[in-house]
Amino acid sequence: MEASQKLDLSQEITVVIITRDRADSITRVLAELRALPEKFPIIVIDNASRDGTARTIRANFPEVQVIALRKNRGAIGRNIGVKEAKTPYIAFCDDDSWWGPSAMPRAIECFKKYPKVAIIAGEILVNKEEKLDPCCALLAKSPLPRRVAMPGPAILGFIGCGVFARRSAFEEVGGYNKWISFSGEEKILAVELASRGWGLTYASDVVGYHYPYPYRKMVRRYQMGLRNRIWFAWLRRPVRSAIWASWQEVKMSLRRPTWSWGLIESLWKMPIILRHRKVVPSEVEEDLKMLEGRGRRALKLKKSVSVGELSVAARKRGTVA
Repeated sequence: MEASQKLDLSQEITVVIITRDRADSITRVLAELRALPEKFPIIVIDNASRDGTARTIRANFPEVQVIALRKNRGAIGRNIGVKEAKTPYIAFCDDDSWWGPSAMPRAIECFKKYPKVAIIAGEILVNKEEKLDPCCALLAKSPLPRRVAMPGPAILGFIGCGVFARRSAFEEVGGYNKWISFSGEEKILAVELASRGWGLTYASDVVGYHYPYPYRKMVRRYQMGLRNRIWFAWLRRPVRSAIWASWQEVKMSLRRPTWSWGLIESLWKMPIILRHRKVVPSEVEEDLKMLEGRGRRALKLKKSVSVGELSVAARKRGTVA
């Protein structure tokens, strides 16, 4: 587009990436981003890597700003990157994902045209086969009502490795929540934004690529996901909904004993969680219930899948209630 070609991305958007112990993978991501025709600042937050990730980036990409943390902060590292950024828009990647040609100009155009949109979730194509991420298929068919003007369906979740954010909105809600910093961290951010009247949308014409890095500690990831879903319920949902959601996770822990540690963890810090409790507005709660109802309808079609397992890829990223 002619309008896209006139954009000076260096003044409009910053790419923020978090990484940990993936020097080889982040090197490819940065190479892919630098191969794009547009030029833009990149900030990498190194979450206390032990494999020389920060050193590797500085040696091969001296123009990239690297912030090396002494402690792994998980998703909170993204908050640090956003704070360092000087542009009005942020493009989030992970150390195994990147944006395709025209994705950033298109996202910027959408933000400018729709001033109440805070989040644009892109279409993510996975591996060399470029299969659509199942989470994107869910987002594209979102049943939620549009409460502000937006170019695509309204959503209440997204994939953290493939999303654009309006920096002012992101900072308004404090960015990613410090209690839910890995596994499902996107969901509470989405709810915080919606609670402030911001819109979140899915855009199929904003395309990114994801080559998932092998994650070896999957049991631990599921434990944290279970814990975080309980914490989210008690941080933001009405009591009745929080009890219902917690009971679903208890049943899940009974079916999956190796996940039970997540249930124990959720109880251990529950007093702290309750001190930070703030119930969402009624319309946001209704949206969450709508997504839960959608999930239950899907279960009737596929009874072999439990509530806690419904689209595991989506649940672990917080894209469904």
